Amino acid sequence: GVIIEDVEWDPRRTGYPGNMTIDRPDGELWRFVPDGLELDYTFEWQVDYEGDGNYVTIDFPNDPEPPTIIEVNPENEANYKAKLTYQRECSFDGAITLEAVVTVTPPNTPNTNTPDDLTNCEAVPGGGTAEFDLDREAEILDGYPTDQWSHFSITYHETYASASLLSTDAAFDPIAVADLGAYTATDGTVIYIRVEDNDDPNCDDFSKFFTLHVTSRDDVTFSYPDSGNTDPTVYCVSGGDLTPVTTATTVSGGTYTIDNGGVIDAVTGVIDIDGATPILGDDGTGEFTITYTTPSTNTCSNAGEFTIQIADTSFTYPTEICINAINPIASDYISGGTFEITNSGGAIVTNANGELDLSAITVGTYDITYSFTNCSSAVQQIEVKPVDDATFNYPDSGNAGTNVFCNDGTDPIPNRNDGTFTINNGGVIDENSGIIDLENSGLGTDNTGAFTIVFTTAGDCPNSEEFDIIIVTTEDASFDLATDVCANDNDPQAFDIEVAGGVFSVDGGAIISANGILDLSSTTAGVTYEVTYGFNQNATDNCPSSTSKFITIHEIPTATAPTTLLSECNRGDDTAEFDLTVLEDEIIGAQTNVTVTYFPTSNDAMADTNEIMLTTAAILEGNIWARVESANGCFSIVEVALELKDCAVILPEAFSPSSSVEGNQTFNVLGLATLFPNFTVVIYDRYGKTVYEGNANKDNWNGKLDNSGEVLPAATYFYVIKSNDDVQKEIYKGWVYLQR
Repeated sequence: GVIIEDVEWDPRRTGYPGNMTIDRPDGELWRFVPDGLELDYTFEWQVDYEGDGNYVTIDFPNDPEPPTIIEVNPENEANYKAKLTYQRECSFDGAITLEAVVTVTPPNTPNTNTPDDLTNCEAVPGGGTAEFDLDREAEILDGYPTDQWSHFSITYHETYASASLLSTDAAFDPIAVADLGAYTATDGTVIYIRVEDNDDPNCDDFSKFFTLHVTSRDDVTFSYPDSGNTDPTVYCVSGGDLTPVTTATTVSGGTYTIDNGGVIDAVTGVIDIDGATPILGDDGTGEFTITYTTPSTNTCSNAGEFTIQIADTSFTYPTEICINAINPIASDYISGGTFEITNSGGAIVTNANGELDLSAITVGTYDITYSFTNCSSAVQQIEVKPVDDATFNYPDSGNAGTNVFCNDGTDPIPNRNDGTFTINNGGVIDENSGIIDLENSGLGTDNTGAFTIVFTTAGDCPNSEEFDIIIVTTEDASFDLATDVCANDNDPQAFDIEVAGGVFSVDGGAIISANGILDLSSTTAGVTYEVTYGFNQNATDNCPSSTSKFITIHEIPTATAPTTLLSECNRGDDTAEFDLTVLEDEIIGAQTNVTVTYFPTSNDAMADTNEIMLTTAAILEGNIWARVESANGCFSIVEVALELKDCAVILPEAFSPSSSVEGNQTFNVLGLATLFPNFTVVIYDRYGKTVYEGNANKDNWNGKLDNSGEVLPAATYFYVIKSNDDVQKEIYKGWVYLQR
């Protein structure tokens, strides 16, 4: 719509034109100023819908005079004219007419329809609200082919202001699509419609709306009189027929029906209590639902229900119950009655469910009664029985504590087995015999060794008793110790001790430390000692354990330094060849079952490494060490003195590079280097050719040409040795045989 108000004139008071300025097409400007005289005038609105100059006066039937401001909503472009005609009293020109024209061009608006109002019955009688399906697309877009409907977006709004906004506006707030199918509203609610062209958001229409009307439902409130029982809807068969109590607002003319085979008067609603066959209905529960339905011709017909219970005093109750059981309660009964107990001695029965408080009763037989007002009672007898005797025990363990058992002891057996046994803390027990598996139970999951055994009887009234035991671990006292040691060895120590924390002891007056080190100085050679390691060895402790090992202390053989001094000639390399066997008797003396070996150093003799291997003789330098060892491995060592002396030059007659004797593998002239350190030697073959030249700084001739060339054949070779000594100018000549 467009509001037209600017027509370039403004009456200042009713019936009197004010100052007006008319801008004429010919450029002439007129201004009219009232002189205070009353004018006789008429004012009207006209419209030219077709644009052909044919103006039609707009009729305002409810207003004696046209308003100066109007709202228009043309479907197409139209010209609107405001026309004022008046006659001045002193004018001789006749009536004067003033006009102003406004052209109104409507926006591009979808061609939509206004849907009809909706009317629904209220959801709940007296609630004043109903649910509506607001989706009116088919009515709104009825002018378009259905294949074009997808070009439009239709939203529904609770206010006109929301509907007038573009969907891109932040304040745009339509009714959620999920709520359109079940929109709850009160009577007179207005729903505003906005239609947008999806291809042109500026092409929209929000001028349509429809109203929701809620019609009241029929009141179907009704009931039956209070039965007088705890539950007022429980009726006894002997109580007679039931007539409904109809409230003042209940709509008349309806029909009564009843389910479950009941009998009712459809018009009056009177229930024939004992008319049903069977009396408690088709399903035997005695429960009936009565429905009152108002006439279907009513605009908002309705139906209401009321449920009654025909009383049956029968109920189910246990015939036997143990005094320590859970309180028994009744079952299979119709609620609303009263439970009672006879000869109870003060016992309590709860009326709500017939629960019997066993804590307030003793062993015996009792009657439980259930009844309704005006109804016969039902009685059941119950016997309250005593619980079984569940006392039991295990035999005395024989330890310091009666119920303390060693994990390696005999599995304990209880004094009865007429029920079932369980054990806590991860223990292992035979559920039928009650025998406890001590070894596999160990110290339990909490490592405390504390266990509780529960015995449950298997009689009519099972009972349980507990018995506590403690399982103590018998510690593994195993360890290891050398069985034979020498009196001069390092003090032996126990090893591979399975469990620490035990106590070591030794017999024979010897001394052993807390960590198992035997003090050899406190022992006697040739004696065997018993070493014991154990736990809780006091006789009053629970689970003592110990392990013993035997160790023999062996005597040390004597190694005597020989008085005989072996003296041999220096072979020229500060070594000499000695026969050591001649010293053995002096070193061991009268001892038997001992062996003598020789070593180059005292460390080697102690460690029994690098033994000097004896053949016919040993090539040695300086003193050596003899090791005297008994059959049990005990030994002592002693230094053996050797003397190297300088002797005359000894010229060999033969040598062999393949000899097993080191001194015979080269042309080795004994004593030469010692007596004549500046010597020279030349070797010739039988043809007089030189095959080797040497001195003290060069290795002995090895049978090769100049010691590194070709291998010379086996043959006789000749030598010339000069001493090059200023005092003794010795020259040695001779032959030597090279053997391969």
